[in-house]
Amino acid sequence: MAPIIEILPYGYTLYKIEEEGEMQTAVKENALNLISSMPENTTWDDIMYEIYVKQKIEKGLEDSEKGKVTSHEKVKEMFVQR
Repeated sequence: MAPIIEILPYGYTLYKIEEEGEMQTAVKENALNLISSMPENTTWDDIMYEIYVKQKIEKGLEDSEKGKVTSHEKVKEMFVQR
């Protein structure tokens, strides 16, 4: 099991991935933990939505760590120009 980075609300757990081989294991562990934490009456749509949201959160955190961010002021300027 990959080391845990952080435990987020709604059963999300982020695992630190050291090597490519660990990535598949961490993704599978994250998916299993997520599904296990959901109610018994969960639908396929619920599962797909939660996985989609989790994937977007992880991508956003990864981008943030890499400095791929846009300031609040810059975003406001972009909307004002439209």
